[in-house]
Amino acid sequence: MAHSIKAAQGEELQHRSRVWWEHNPMSYDWHRTVAPPEGSPEFFAEIDRRFFSSSPFYRGDRPFEKLIPFDRLDGKRVLEIGCGLGAHAQLLSAAGSRLTCIDLTERAVRLTGKRLSLAGLSAEVQQMDAENMTFPDGEFDFAWSWGVIHHSSDMEKIVRQVH
Repeated sequence: MAHSIKAAQGEELQHRSRVWWEHNPMSYDWHRTVAPPEGSPEFFAEIDRRFFSSSPFYRGDRPFEKLIPFDRLDGKRVLEIGCGLGAHAQLLSAAGSRLTCIDLTERAVRLTGKRLSLAGLSAEVQQMDAENMTFPDGEFDFAWSWGVIHHSSDMEKIVRQVH
């Protein structure tokens, strides 16, 4: 009984998280000051400027190059958990990976797909809860997630799934 209560609470938390992120994507637009229309090239450029200038982690020839082995991703199967508005997806796809992106929200899936299309890049982008991934074991060579997993109702479950 306790397990089913915990599961129901987790499902409710995931539902609330999905609804919140659907309405509040991580755009670094805290005061609603990004002028270009959502999904335009100018929109993506502005949110990237804000995102990549917000921390020294993002500095270098390519943002996150100290954490992501871009030079070893060409042709590799890569999973991004929580693609948000596609900033990392663009970097991973441009590195030549065979990229699959998942996100809890339809909005993120739509905008990441649009961003990649505008950049002439590709990936499989799908709405999926990282707590319940449907990929076969050994599907990916590299998994990436930034600022996402800790929002889950069951972080350990996601880590087990990635493993």
